[in-house]
Amino acid sequence: NLEKVAVFDPDNTYIFAEIYKICTNAGGLLMLIHPSEKIQNALSAAFLEGVIPVMHSNEKAIEYVEQINR
Repeated sequence: NLEKVAVFDPDNTYIFAEIYKICTNAGGLLMLIHPSEKIQNALSAAFLEGVIPVMHSNEKAIEYVEQINR
């Protein structure tokens, strides 16, 4: 949950890609909940938008996980 992340350097976007790789290689899932507009723009610039799921509420995140586990 990134709701309280107020500062983000777009140069560090690669960290999301690395964590995503680690999670998926281990059979897990990485999703970002409540990312700021700055984080969303950085994901888009790094072509990660649509690769890493982004949810704007905890409820939507829970629904997404329940849906993919069916």
